[in-house]
Parts: sequence; structure tokens; C-alpha cells
Amino acid sequence: MEKEPLKDRHILVLISAYNEEINIAQTIHSIFSSTRSDAIEKVIIGDDGSQDGTINIIQELKKSYENIELERFSRLGKPAIINALVEKYQSQEDSKLLVFMDANITLDTFCIEHLINKIQHVNVSIVGASVIPKGKADNVEAQYILRENRIKAQESAAIGYVIGVFGACYMMRGENYQALPTNFITDDLYQTMSAVRQGKYILYSEDAKVYEAITAKVDNEFKRKSRYAAGNFQILFHFISLLNPYNSSWGFIYCYFFHKIIRWLSPILFLGVWILSFFNLIGQYSNILMRGGAVVCLFLCINFLLSKWKIRPIGYRIYYFISMNLAILYGFFNYIKGVKSNVWERSDRI
Repeated sequence: MEKEPLKDRHILVLISAYNEEINIAQTIHSIFSSTRSDAIEKVIIGDDGSQDGTINIIQELKKSYENIELERFSRLGKPAIINALVEKYQSQEDSKLLVFMDANITLDTFCIEHLINKIQHVNVSIVGASVIPKGKADNVEAQYILRENRIKAQESAAIGYVIGVFGACYMMRGENYQALPTNFITDDLYQTMSAVRQGKYILYSEDAKVYEAITAKVDNEFKRKSRYAAGNFQILFHFISLLNPYNSSWGFIYCYFFHKIIRWLSPILFLGVWILSFFNLIGQYSNILMRGGAVVCLFLCINFLLSKWKIRPIGYRIYYFISMNLAILYGFFNYIKGVKSNVWERSDRI
């Protein structure tokens, strides 16, 4: 891709924070320790009604870093806060580069520099960073994140479209930002699809790294993934027109279908097949499917009880995989009921 120098562009870092007293100081220090911190006009933190020491810590940090701005809100949810910050600071001007970050990550020293290098390519709207588990965490969720990194790198190189950047950290051109509907959940995927609809590319940088503590607690990840699943179904149907190649591209549709849509729809299809087996509508396989489903349910119940008793589940990886697919199913039903709020409870990722 051809590059175009981004002259006189100012960087705004936007963070939505809720009860982040453990992480926020390290996150801010990492921003100002980066190699291109001189290009950062403001670090704008929207506090979403924190009840711990987050506000006090930010106030102390402002004494050391004068271009920190703190805006206080009362439980609006991350998308609504980001919308408000973008509007207040006139961030949709073509002179702005926006960096969206979670409040619990640490930037690599060269992260912002690598993001800038990638976004200079002509017609590129968004560049996503790689999420690296802190301490090389060896758990199922950390391995999933590392696998996602590889998939995103391959999509970016092959077709120029990453099917969803990590919300932990990404950079986008201010003029391409689209305000989220008030009840939408997944802001990162929404901006990705909006950029595709605008005819822009979304790239991924393996060199732009951020670090996050990744846990694999089934109950915590179930809540987080079910919430995101509801948001993903919002995205699927809101941007259904992108499945028309005239509105995107065949490469985008191929990656979107095999990377995201199959993952989202598989639990629904499996449930449907299992229900049909009870009515003997799957022919000779009905009894096998019905009994197999019953065994899976028993397996889940036993492991659920073991978890409650603080005993490691049997076949932990299988238990985790099935539980995360159930989370998608639960999120789908929440979507069907109607998502009325995008206010979130802080994920336990420390």
C-alpha cells in the first residue's frame, strides 16, 4: 500500500475507566513513556462512576502529566462515554488520530509509533494492536488471544481487513469515527464495520503491542463473553448489508463468515439440532444426538458443582470450550430479548 504523510495530525488518547485503581497509574505511565508521546495532544479519561480510588489516582497523575483531562460520568457504559468524549473534544476532525484504550493495559514503548506507521497507508482507517498476555500467561484464554493475534495478522496481510480489532487498543482517523447507538455494546467491532462500510481498510500491527493480564475463570469469562455475544449479534444484523460483495469485498465476506459468523451461529445450530432429536426428526441419529446432549449436560453440571466447591473441573479445557459456547448462546437470547443498556461490570482481568 502507498503511504501518505500525516502532517499536523494530533493524537488524542481516549480511555473509559471504571474502578481501575489497580491498573490506571501503570496504564498512564506507559502512554507517556512511549516513543511518540510528544505527538499526544491529550489523554482524555472518562470515569464511569468509579467507587474506588481511581479518581484520586488520576488527580495525582495530572500533577505529573499536564495534558491529562478527566471527565466524570455516572454509569453510562463505555460506548456512551466514548461518544461523549469524541463529541466534546471535537475528535472527528481530519486533523486528529484517535487511540482508544482500555484502562487495564500497558503499552509497549514503541506501540504508538507502530500504529502511526501503519495508519499512514492510503485509505486505511483503523489499525489494531496486538494483545500480549502479561507474564506469558499459560491458560486457555491467553492461548485463545494469541491465536486471535495470528488470525488478525493473516487477515490484514491477505485482504487488508481485520475482522474486528481488539478493543484493548486501536488507532483510527478521527474523520471516520461513527457515534455508536446508545444500546450497542461492542464499540471496537462497530467502528470496524463502519470503516468497511465507508470503503476503508482496517489493518493489524504485530509490532504494536499492549500487555494485559488474562485469566481463564469460567464464571468471569462466561459473563464477559455472553455480554459481547449480545453485542456481536447487534453488529451482525445492523451491518447485514456488508455481506453483499458490492458493499464490501469477497475477501472481507470470506474472512467475516469463517472467522466470526460461524463462531456466533454454531451454538444456536447445535441447540436446534439437539431439540429436533427429541422429536426424532434427525432420523437414525436422533437417539445418538439426544443421549450425547444429555451426557454434555451432565458433564457441565458436575463441573459446575466442582467449581463451586473450589475443585478443578474434570476435562478443564473441554469444560471451558463448552461453557464459552453456552455464553454465546446466552448472549443470543439476551439479544433477542433486546439490549436496553450497555453499562458493564468490570471484568476480573488483573
